[in-house]
Amino acid sequence: MAKELLPNAAAPILVAATLKVASAVLMESYISYLGYGVQPPLASWGNMLTNAQG
Repeated sequence: MAKELLPNAAAPILVAATLKVASAVLMESYISYLGYGVQPPLASWGNMLTNAQG
């Protein structure tokens, strides 16, 4: 039974994991942009956006 279920479940699991990683990256950049995430010596998208604003 596992031989039949695992190949069919692999694609949806891979898609869900990809979307979760993308969501985590966006949430981290949003939190860093607001100033509550990664602090300025470390690079992140939110810090780069904040520095680009001026």
